[in-house]
Amino acid sequence: MSELPIRFIGHPMIDVGVATLCAAAGVDDPRDLTSEAIDAFTQEVIELYLNPAMAGFLSYVVFAGARFANPAQLKPEFEDKRRAILSELVNLWKPDAPPSKYEKPIAPGETCIFSGDAAKVRVSRMYIPLTTDENKMNFVPEGVPLMPISGWCLLALMAMPMGGLASRGKIWIVHSFDNAATLHFARLNLQRNRRDFQIQGLNKRPNYKFARTYVLRDLAEAQRFNAGNYPLTTYFFTSSGQKSEIEITHLPSPVIRFINRANREAPAAWNRIVRRAEHLNADPENEDGRIVYTERNYLYEDLFNLPANAHAFLRRYILRTPLSGKPSGEGKNDPRYTYSSAGEAELVSWTLTDLFLEEVLQMEKDRIEAIRAVADRLANYIQTQDERLFRDLFNARNEYQLRTLLIKADKNAQPPLFTLDEFVEAFFTTTDKETLRSDWSLARDLMVIRIIEKLYEGGKIEIVQEAAVEDDVIAEAE
Repeated sequence: MSELPIRFIGHPMIDVGVATLCAAAGVDDPRDLTSEAIDAFTQEVIELYLNPAMAGFLSYVVFAGARFANPAQLKPEFEDKRRAILSELVNLWKPDAPPSKYEKPIAPGETCIFSGDAAKVRVSRMYIPLTTDENKMNFVPEGVPLMPISGWCLLALMAMPMGGLASRGKIWIVHSFDNAATLHFARLNLQRNRRDFQIQGLNKRPNYKFARTYVLRDLAEAQRFNAGNYPLTTYFFTSSGQKSEIEITHLPSPVIRFINRANREAPAAWNRIVRRAEHLNADPENEDGRIVYTERNYLYEDLFNLPANAHAFLRRYILRTPLSGKPSGEGKNDPRYTYSSAGEAELVSWTLTDLFLEEVLQMEKDRIEAIRAVADRLANYIQTQDERLFRDLFNARNEYQLRTLLIKADKNAQPPLFTLDEFVEAFFTTTDKETLRSDWSLARDLMVIRIIEKLYEGGKIEIVQEAAVEDDVIAEAE
């Protein structure tokens, strides 16, 4: 095992940098890093960061006005100095590294603001994103400008951009308190960045316009960690001197577990709805010498809005309710405008619904089973006795209408469609068995999902299709 101080510490930028170092060295644990492997990677980084295509991005987005990436000095006559500055930065982690020629020295006994280890230099937002410049002392505990940092944490920050994606003028990194997860995403992003900089004539760092799509694709490929034990957090930021900003987005553990179980327990159904959510005609574009990857998956992006928008997600992707209105602009390539419960009945899956209810909504098992049982009997009743009931159920706009339809159908059916306990469990609150739940429309949609699946399995999907034709379009509930 290595005795190097490099380790995961829980800070997203440092951890992504450490993960990138591990990915470059082909190891899963920073304790297995060697000085030789780090040196090999830092040589690669030096050459790449001196490239004007990368230097411009780093200076404007990650390291505000960094000395080695100053846009005014991206000329051959300054390359030696830029190389010397960059070489010093990535080698200050070494125990025998001489004092810095370019950065402010530390005071005796100063410790790193990230790791608590002995600090090596004091630096500003030039190398610590989203902090203050070289002159201001605001928010600096020591009451003097600049912040103390250890050599290895500075190295991790310098490596971090290679473990993230450039997206719409910002950088996107993925972090988890499961270190193997952080490593997984950094490894795949490092592969992308290395591949991109093999492209001849590259003037600017390629733009991954819809980075969330790549995060979810990468999650689907995860095998080296137990995804779902910890949430993922994405950091989308710019450390520009003109306007620094950050957007922090969480992908909760229950959502990750749903994705993993869907891939494992219903792969055919899940993969079909994922493929149907792909942005159409998403070929790479070239904008002023920059490659723009426009691949986008709307389902993947909407997963980041869970569980808050769970009902809307379920209606859109499992019940196949289309977006309303007419597409325009980028919307012309949005497949969600073409979704159809009637035309895509083969994509309506109770198995996925069950997983979604259990993991994302954490609905009680008894209620899920009650809704399924009632829906199964309604599906049989619709096929044999009252086909119009399907359309009426789907378009029920208030709780009174829904309750009336169900009671009438139960009264007309022989034998009855459901027991009192099933009816109460599915639709009524547990505290007041005379009051419908506030999510009655969710219960209605769940029934419709199961009914469509049963009609499709029974060869009676024309009932759904005829209802759609009769209404011109199956309206999306308010």
